[in-house]
Amino acid sequence: MGWGGGGDGGRDVAGGGIMHVKVLEREASSRHGATAAYDPAADAAKQAANKAKEGAQEVKDHAASAAENVTEKTKEVAGKVSETAQDLAGKAKQTAQDAWGSVKDTTQKIKDTVAGKAEESKEAIKDNAETVKRNVNNN
Repeated sequence: MGWGGGGDGGRDVAGGGIMHVKVLEREASSRHGATAAYDPAADAAKQAANKAKEGAQEVKDHAASAAENVTEKTKEVAGKVSETAQDLAGKAKQTAQDAWGSVKDTTQKIKDTVAGKAEESKEAIKDNAETVKRNVNNN
């Protein structure tokens, strides 16, 4: 199916054209005394083969460029994800430090309150003990 039609699924149309041109060139060179009318046909076939090669190279170049663009975009996105993860980690660390500071402050307040109440209780016990002692001595 030389030109990519039929059952080849459209694969390598240019390659089939190039192969066809080579066959024509081979036939032309093997014939001694080829007619002058055949030379323009062979030249046209060569030009078509060259155009097919150029087209294939252009497709290859565009595919490589597209692959480079995808790679670059992937790197950009990965960098942004990394920055976001670092920002979130920093915020989580700060939140944990703030929470720990709050726990320490609250603990100190509780400790001060309990110590103050204990001191008040101690003074109240002393006062009550002195009152009892006076009452016992007076009676």
